[in-house]
Amino acid sequence: TWARSRDNSLHLGELAAAVAERQLKDGRHWLVEQPQGSALFTSPAWARLKPRSCRIVFDQCQTGLRSLQHPFLPVKKPTEMWASHPVLLKRLEGKVCDHSHEHALIGKTILNQHRSTANSKQMQVWPQQLCQLLASGIQELFEDHYPKNDKRKQSHCHFTEKKKNKT
Repeated sequence: TWARSRDNSLHLGELAAAVAERQLKDGRHWLVEQPQGSALFTSPAWARLKPRSCRIVFDQCQTGLRSLQHPFLPVKKPTEMWASHPVLLKRLEGKVCDHSHEHALIGKTILNQHRSTANSKQMQVWPQQLCQLLASGIQELFEDHYPKNDKRKQSHCHFTEKKKNKT
């Protein structure tokens, strides 16, 4: 049912926030994506993370999202991303639709309207261009934390080292 699905989503959102908190505590990074207007970011756990988060809203038609059915129109899909570091999101700056093209609508065909539609489930998959933009941000963040001569880069990939207690 809808209520059970929402309850599961709330629990998963709380878990994701707890993981993000732990990542920050341990000096590591995270990124979360949701449709713009999602209730996830209004939860208390995410509200606590907001001051330590970077946020951006962009349209996925600007990152290559297209309907998988003829005529393969772009799909706008306004999206909000939060991350632990601005470099993870900076390649998405300015990716807002200028409305110079027609969009396919996500969902079922609207009666008496001849609008192209895109399958909702299929539109949950990130387009390759978006993946490349995010991967470039991850690479840049990694290279900033680990210069080429840093031997830690070759071993454990931890952004912070824990001090051992002397007993």
